[in-house]
This record gives sequence, structure tokens and C-alpha cells, in this order.
Amino acid sequence: MQALRDPAGQSSKLPRSFSRIFAGAVIFAVTALALAIAAKWAGSRVVDGGHTTSTKLRTIIVSGSMVVVPDNMIRRANARRDGTRDRLDLYMAWPGLSGYTEADRYAFNHLEDEHRLIMVSLEPRMISRDMSARYDLVYRQLLNPTPLAAPAGLSAYRFEDGSGFANEVLYVGVRSGEAPFVARCLEEAAAPDAVTPCERDIHLEGDLSLFYRFPRNLLTEWKELDSSVQLRVQSLLRASN
Repeated sequence: MQALRDPAGQSSKLPRSFSRIFAGAVIFAVTALALAIAAKWAGSRVVDGGHTTSTKLRTIIVSGSMVVVPDNMIRRANARRDGTRDRLDLYMAWPGLSGYTEADRYAFNHLEDEHRLIMVSLEPRMISRDMSARYDLVYRQLLNPTPLAAPAGLSAYRFEDGSGFANEVLYVGVRSGEAPFVARCLEEAAAPDAVTPCERDIHLEGDLSLFYRFPRNLLTEWKELDSSVQLRVQSLLRASN
């Protein structure tokens, strides 16, 4: 190991025991970071607290917005109660966008060949522009100009090396009179087991943001998916005064 210089300017070697501790700490930190990144994209194969078929309605305040949502749509058991949250995590099965039922149990447990579980989060708005608005301002400047094959009229581009979006592909869909559909997906080779490798965020009323993750196979239905998710979430919102 390279010698370190003490404050007096003299060289001194690190004790062997300290070197082992330091190396262990570095490995732990790198492993923890990798697990955090994997968890973000994997789509929660095991849902905290388990599923419920209860449709009891809960009234939850997130970032000043009132959300009325059934228990079986709330992802975590400890969040199935009335109150105020910093963030609310939901899940829904495509195409009906309903919560957990016995009929859809295979979708919620990722046992189907074609995944169709949508992970939705409602949280305070953290940045001034949502993903559609960031396309021209940010993403377009970071893309490799060589287009990739993409389904259903979408355009797709990899990000340039060093952009901060390693192993991601940006998908863009043009809609007449509307903001473009913009979503980022992990490349399949980088995350072959990811259940919901694609993500998109949308600004809602007030200071609320909708963030949703979805399976790659649903890119073929991007128009219906995006409009249906927004309409479903809007149906859960109530006037808070």
C-alpha cells in the first residue's frame, strides 16, 4: 500500500489491521451502492408486508394533496392507514390498473411470462421540470445521435459515455398537441432480471409528482399506458380544501 504522509511531512505506513478495516469499509460501501441501484430498478420482487385483497379506502396527504386509495393498491403494509406521508408507493396491474386481487396474483408476484405490474410513487416535486420538459433542456444534449430500433413509433437513443446515465436508453414518443412521451429504460443486458426497468415522471397538481416504473414489454402500448396511468392517479386525487 502506498505510504501516507503525516502532518509533520514524514512518511508512515498504515498498520496492517487498519488496512484490512479500510478495505472492508470500501467493499461494504460499494456493495451497498450496488444494492441500492438494483433495488431501484428491480421493481421489488418481494413487496414489504405482503399483499392484501382489502379495498378499504384510506385518505392520505402527500405534499399537500389528498389521495383516497384502497388498501390493495398500497404497496407496503405499514402505509395502509390514514395520515400524512412524505411519499406514497402504489402498485397496479395492467391493463385494468387495479390493486391486488386473487385473479391478478400472478402479475403481482411476477410469475407471468409478460410482466404487467406498474409501480407508482407520489411524492413532493423535487425539480422544476418533469421528464417530458427535460427532454429538450437536458436529455437531448446527452444522447448518442445514432438511433436504435424501437417499437410502436418511438425513437430510442443511448446516452453518451460520461453522461451520468450509463447503460440507459431514452425512448421518445411524439404526440400531437401534447408534450412528448419520454421514458428512460435500463438496457436489457445491464439488468436482465429487472421487472420494471423503465421509468417516467410527470408533474401533477400543486407540488405533487407522479413517478412510475413499468416493464419493457409495455413500451409497445406507450400511448395507452401513459394516458391510463395519469387518469388512474388523477382519479385518486381529491380537493384538499
